[in-house]
Amino acid sequence: MTAGRILIADDDQALARAIAIRCWEMGCETDMVRDGQGARGVLARELPDLLILDVDMPGEDGLKLAEELVADQRYAEMPVILLTGSATPHTIARSERLGLHYVWKGLETWRELEPLINRLLPAD
Repeated sequence: MTAGRILIADDDQALARAIAIRCWEMGCETDMVRDGQGARGVLARELPDLLILDVDMPGEDGLKLAEELVADQRYAEMPVILLTGSATPHTIARSERLGLHYVWKGLETWRELEPLINRLLPAD
């Protein structure tokens, strides 16, 4: 069983809740926020073991936030999954360049997310 704390930043609250429930069933604690500002607030208080980050959120682009986090030593070791409906070559290339784990929002989202979460988080 996987254990750890996951921060989910996504303005699609139905999807975020569904992912949070599945993560909770895996033994993880989860926090959910709707945008980059909310993510910044949580990150200022507590460092999660994993960040699941949407690209298109109100107020701030998730890729811009990810760039800042990757450049900041405090967050350098925190794995980031970029979960997005944007499958443009630019988004995918930028994600790879930043060392993020890209997952496309689609019918197979959980099938791709679950093994990735298991790989990125410590086993219990």
